[in-house]
Amino acid sequence: MGQHEIARRYHPELIKRIRIDLVTQTDRGYTDDLQQGFIIVDAIRLTGKVLAATIVGPRASEMISLFSLAIQEGISLYKLYRIVYPYPTFSSGIQKVADAFLRDTLTGLRGELGTYLRYRLARPPAQRAEHATGAIRASQS
Repeated sequence: MGQHEIARRYHPELIKRIRIDLVTQTDRGYTDDLQQGFIIVDAIRLTGKVLAATIVGPRASEMISLFSLAIQEGISLYKLYRIVYPYPTFSSGIQKVADAFLRDTLTGLRGELGTYLRYRLARPPAQRAEHATGAIRASQS
């Protein structure tokens, strides 16, 4: 699912973006003297449902399949966190993403729950614009 589709389906406040630097946040990045690389994941607040993932760096093609499966099957970051990852590999970055999501969610649970409930049923701005445009067109016909 691309960014435009996410914006159309979900309110922006409902999406949590997690970014992990493969250079400084993975031991493999350190041992291989990696110059650049990152993982970005967009997930629904509180539930951790993975909506989109971007991986730039070595072994990206090997790691992206796990995110493809998570998106297709609705696997949450909570479940990805419980997987045992080989060490030291770049795929430990996936666990770092899940860990960052859990840490942010659980430490700010009250705020996360409030945001989730406030925007879960709210129509995203893109849909409001489409709905308003459609209503205007219908009234002009």
